Amino acid sequence: MADGYAVDALINREHEVFTLIVEIGKRLLITDNAVHKHTGNIFAKLSLPVAD
Repeated sequence: MADGYAVDALINREHEVFTLIVEIGKRLLITDNAVHKHTGNIFAKLSLPVAD
């Protein structure tokens, strides 16, 4: 899932979060696009901003 992403640009905490997101995708056997979609849906349903 991390292939093709500029993970070197992430600060340490962002890298930790990204690593956990990748692990979730692997455990659920879903694509990075599916992870992105589900994450967006969760943020929307909880009325959380997706970006700063």
